[in-house]
Amino acid sequence: MDPGARVEPKNLPVVVIVHGGPWSRDFIEWDPEVQVLANRGFAVLQDKFRGSTGFGKELLEAGYREWGQKVQDDISDDKWYDWGYEWHQTMVGGERGDQERLRQASPLCNVANVRVPVLLGHGEDDQRVHVRPSRRMAEALRKAGKEVQYLEFPNEIHGFLLEANRVQWYEALVAFFEKNLAPRVRPASP
Repeated sequence: MDPGARVEPKNLPVVVIVHGGPWSRDFIEWDPEVQVLANRGFAVLQDKFRGSTGFGKELLEAGYREWGQKVQDDISDDKWYDWGYEWHQTMVGGERGDQERLRQASPLCNVANVRVPVLLGHGEDDQRVHVRPSRRMAEALRKAGKEVQYLEFPNEIHGFLLEANRVQWYEALVAFFEKNLAPRVRPASP
């Protein structure tokens, strides 16, 4: 492919990148993960699901106590953190009597419903989101006979700070999507 060639943005396979949270959002800025995927012929969507910040009170409050429910409908993902902050209970829930609702929304309890291959990656030294839930999810997927690839990055925290880990993750990410989404476009070789 000619490096200057322009590809019509039509019928591209889509990768949805979900920001963290529950108190967060994406910004219009350089994002190497988005660029790597777009360069490989994928359309990339960074959804502003209910509960995202920076888009007004109505969108923020629409996500209150909807983690694993309506937020799930927005992004098809669920993360529950036991940080103990008051806003966490407002947004996610977790007080006495709320365990069953959260359990029903837990990805770990819904492994049987997974219908697509899964790629998980986690920093071994992540202090914000501990590595244990990723390990447990990978194991549950394997036990359920689901296709899962799990990468754990030693000496890595929340996100990718070490260049070698970033490169390994992007290579795995691109290979995973090229295998499972089959993009139409190949990047020019350097």
